[in-house]
Amino acid sequence: MSNKRQTAVDWHHEKVSNMIEQLKRKYVNQEEFLDSLLKIRNQAKEMEKEQHRKTYNQSLMSNFQSFDDYYTETYNTTQP
Repeated sequence: MSNKRQTAVDWHHEKVSNMIEQLKRKYVNQEEFLDSLLKIRNQAKEMEKEQHRKTYNQSLMSNFQSFDDYYTETYNTTQP
């Protein structure tokens, strides 16, 4: 199991995909689906804000040579 963080975008995509599947299978109605999408969006925005805060704070005491190095180490990926 990796200890890398999940980006807010990845989390959002996963949650929305799950909600679409629930709607297709009629586990939720349209109103519940739309309500859930709004909640997911708001939570993803808060997650992104927190990720930016952590990035900023870590950059103040960073040993990384570049943002790309930090991003790769933190999220176990490379910049697009």
